[in-house]
Amino acid sequence: MAHYCNPLNIGYKYQHIRKLRDGGLGENCVCREAADPSMILFKGRYYIFPSMTAGFLSSDDMVSWEYHPFLSEMPICDYAPDVREVGEYMYFSASRRDEPCSFFRTKDPLTQPFEEIPGTFPFWDPNLFPDDDGKLYFYWGCSDEEPIYGAEMDPETMQRKTDPVVLIDSHMERIGYERKGHDHTLPGRPYIEGVWMTKHEGRYYLQYAIPGTEFNIYCDGVYVSNAPLGPFKLARNNPFSYMPGGFMPGAGHGSTMQDLEGRLWHTASMRISCNHMFERRIGIWKAGFDQDKDLFCDQRYGTWPVNTDTPAYADPDWMLLSYGKKVTASSGTDPTARPGGRQEAADRVSGSCWILAGSIW
Repeated sequence: MAHYCNPLNIGYKYQHIRKLRDGGLGENCVCREAADPSMILFKGRYYIFPSMTAGFLSSDDMVSWEYHPFLSEMPICDYAPDVREVGEYMYFSASRRDEPCSFFRTKDPLTQPFEEIPGTFPFWDPNLFPDDDGKLYFYWGCSDEEPIYGAEMDPETMQRKTDPVVLIDSHMERIGYERKGHDHTLPGRPYIEGVWMTKHEGRYYLQYAIPGTEFNIYCDGVYVSNAPLGPFKLARNNPFSYMPGGFMPGAGHGSTMQDLEGRLWHTASMRISCNHMFERRIGIWKAGFDQDKDLFCDQRYGTWPVNTDTPAYADPDWMLLSYGKKVTASSGTDPTARPGGRQEAADRVSGSCWILAGSIW
């Protein structure tokens, strides 16, 4: 039996950046950041590649993670690194919107440097997907103006074999979870980004992030198709990765991986966004496919200690220190009242009490 807590206890790197104010650059800011995680199982070991980490993490059990710097020069300042196992290689790419992005590959990132395959086109928020038939596909997109694209790739040259195909776009006027802002309260078209493809029993699950990494409602939705380049249809249970409350909110722009036991896991970005909107952390949750073949992610107790051996939606091994305790107040209104509704009150209580529990834990 092993346990871990979200956000993951890893060495988050410091960033020195400038805040944006009134459309321009403002005061300097220092904060720690890691986000947009790609997590894969490669040759019997688990790996996470997050943004702004100048390296990657590896683990034997998904509980204890070890940091490794890259062994060669890599685009460490390019956001949303993507990794995939393709044949005997691990492939890596990252975002560079205004110039061609290279691909990199290695047979062992722990002992061998990545070799570069020069890029031929620019992209943002990439995802490489090898299909069962040997064909290779590539997905990308991060914009509040453009859709998510896909194309088939030549596995030898890593150049596109087909023209880009429009796969999905934002429909915030009829899809509520695509509305941006805290608690989905801001107008305007959101960014759609962070794609990741998973195949299950012949169906293709195109996951995407929306609508704003700096908000509590950053989440991952999913479309489904019978073909790798569509057409795609919005899944029935959306967003499948969503945690707007608790000790630390947010569960967007992630990846989905099958472990050595055949169980599914989803990792994504959690946000602090105090010193800067890109002040973020990494979370991992149990995932799976239900009897209707719908993709799900268990975030019911998203920041409680997670038992890696229990199934999704199992009750946690520990509960809040305040659970079932009597509440009193020396002044003010009745502390047992819930004016904001049951769920809102529960979110506030779990957030404040779990900080206490975390300090003791």
